[in-house]
Order: sequence, then C-alpha cells, then structure tokens
Amino acid sequence: MMQFAILYFRRPKGVSSGIISNINFNSNSAQRKRKKWTWKEIAEKVKHTNKPISHSLLRLDNNEADKLAQDAFMCIMRYMGDENLKRGQTLTDCIYELLMICHQYQPLRDEVYCQIIRQTTNNKSSRASTSIRGWRLFSILTAYFDCSPVLRPYLFKYLADMASDPRRAYHGVYIFKKLFIYLLFIIYSLLLLSLLLLFLLFFNKFFF
Repeated sequence: MMQFAILYFRRPKGVSSGIISNINFNSNSAQRKRKKWTWKEIAEKVKHTNKPISHSLLRLDNNEADKLAQDAFMCIMRYMGDENLKRGQTLTDCIYELLMICHQYQPLRDEVYCQIIRQTTNNKSSRASTSIRGWRLFSILTAYFDCSPVLRPYLFKYLADMASDPRRAYHGVYIFKKLFIYLLFIIYSLLLLSLLLLFLLFFNKFFF
C-alpha cells in the first residue's frame, strides 16, 4: 500500500510532490526539509494507529467528504475496540453507520477500504480481539461494496501479502472467507448466464 499512498493519499500541509528517504535536520536545509514527503511519514499513514484521524487518508473533493471520512474512521476504531463505544451504541450500530456512509457517498468507499487496511496493518494492540474485529469488518465491507478499479490491484496485493505472512495470526480465515464469497459470486453469475442463454435458445426455437 506504500505505492498507492504515494500516488493518492492526502499530503501533509506544506509538502510538495516527491519523496526523500530521510530528513536532513541541518540548519541549511531548514527551509526545504518539509518540501518533500519522507518514507517514514508515508509508512505512518498505512499502519495501525490508536488515535483518530484529523483528515481523510485520500484526497477528497470537499470538507463534507473529509468530515464523513473522519466519522468512518471513528466507527472503525469503536468497532475494533480502539475507542470506546458511545452511550447506548452497539457494535452493530458501528457497522450500520459505516455501511451507510459508503452507501450514501460512493467516493468514500476507497477511503474506508484504506482505513481498514491501515488498522489491520502492523496492529500491535494488546487486545487480541482488535485484529479479529478488523478482519471481520473487512469481510463485511467486501460483502456490500467493491473498491474502485484504481485501488483493486493494490488491495489484492495487500491481501496476498497478508495471506503469505505466517506471522499474522488472524489473516487466513478471513482472507479465505473473502475469496470463497468471491468464488461463489462468480459461480452464481455463470449459472445465471447459462440459464439466460438456455431461455433465449428455447424462446427462439418456439417463437421464431
């Protein structure tokens, strides 16, 4: 996701295009040390955090979308246990609110995918349930909404990396579940297509 972040993530204020590997803190470079985005800063944007975000991860069109992105991240944090639930709020409420944001504002779907990817990357929370809930939320999101064609190859690469990393305790079941659902969708689509073709053949045979 580092490459995707470089191309599409919101840049910190005062940072121009371009990447530098390190920051030079010499006085001679004081005026230019914030002109570039460092690898460390990018890495911080794509790994788990226990603090709410003050802006969207992606570059969005307007302030309303930015505020919805912040609300979505709070839903994710509350569901995963990184933030306390509001009074009377349930985990189901968090899921519903997150899905409604994705339903009402389609450009935020990629944003929510990136947020969940971030919260399931390098998650060192002492609560074992945090990682489990993160992958569960991932599977719920994929069941309702697809990401954009732009994000899709990076998402698949991320899932492939998680699946091949034996250090990750919770990745296998959820990735298998996602792939299984995707496979069922393909089989179901092919079955419907076959039935449609049979119907057309039958219709042509008896009425033409």
